[in-house]
Amino acid sequence: MKRILFVAGEGLPYIKSGGLADVVGSLPSALVKIGYEVNVVLPLYKSIIEKHLPRFKLVGTFNLDVAQMHYPVRVFSETKEDITYFFIEHQGFFERDTLYGHGDDGERFAFFSHAVLRMMYEFNDFYDIIHAHDWHTGMIPILGKTIYSSLSKKFSRIKYVYTIHNLAFQGNFSAELLSSHLGLPYYFYENGELQFYNGISYMKAGILFSEKVTTVSNTYAHEILTEAYGENMQHVLRSREHDLWGIVNGIDMNENNPATDPLLPYPYDLNDMSGKLKNKMALQEQLGLRVAPDVCLVGMVSRLSWQKGVNLIIDKMRDIMGLDIQLVVLGTGEAQYEYDLHQSELAYRRRMVFYGGYSNEIAHKIY
Repeated sequence: MKRILFVAGEGLPYIKSGGLADVVGSLPSALVKIGYEVNVVLPLYKSIIEKHLPRFKLVGTFNLDVAQMHYPVRVFSETKEDITYFFIEHQGFFERDTLYGHGDDGERFAFFSHAVLRMMYEFNDFYDIIHAHDWHTGMIPILGKTIYSSLSKKFSRIKYVYTIHNLAFQGNFSAELLSSHLGLPYYFYENGELQFYNGISYMKAGILFSEKVTTVSNTYAHEILTEAYGENMQHVLRSREHDLWGIVNGIDMNENNPATDPLLPYPYDLNDMSGKLKNKMALQEQLGLRVAPDVCLVGMVSRLSWQKGVNLIIDKMRDIMGLDIQLVVLGTGEAQYEYDLHQSELAYRRRMVFYGGYSNEIAHKIY
């Protein structure tokens, strides 16, 4: 049986800021059903600790000593539906109110990448395939093929798949991280493999050093090869064009089935839709909106960034709220957008709600 390890910066059912978490939450289950052994490793974020830590098992501890990093590492785990989820602890790096957007993100995910690979070595727990996701884990393939393959030949047998969920976020940092936190020789910058303009790119590393590169649809796989959508990474992607695959993200029909969803107070299906209106009214009441069965309730669950068009909604908020509708926005992201949405909520009390953060329960009710 092939063993696959998913490595990501977020993943359901534990933590989410965007669509990456949905894929990491659903694809492992689909792979298990067709006969693969799949595990997942995530950072142990503050919100995971607050909600889930009492259930977790302490797997073990080890010391991570690489470059200028000298940290004790604790690894926790929980098994759900034949998938074991591992969590890498670092209080200073991960116990924060937000997942990304910090000035030391390069250092944080250099640590995470090293800790994942070191965990495999220390616990003698190796995989056939490591599936890395987005820039946060883009350095794992090159670290596995260089530093860690010198520790154990078992690393040399691992194949790497790298998935691009959002090309706009590339993990571009100073080249100083090569020596200070990644422990990689500077020639990877000088020969151009990691160089991206005046620094290094974690995403570029993932693209170049993985056996296969995937993205979230066949259309997107073609678009990102162009000047219009390539986000300055199109030339790198073209060099891997024959190993680039588009695989369509799909909906988890078990997780999102209104007939069986335990998070909905009133189940419904095609034969009896009455529960849909009841759920709408329950959500209105829960969020402090005016309970009005005939008013159109518009919902948005999204990362709050320019790429999602949040600025278009904010710019036209007065026109939107001039209609006879109610609006619910759930998500986190850029500070200015969060502030603007909070202000809109104050301006349109009982008609507009901004739920800053992520709640799986509220998200299901909005969907």
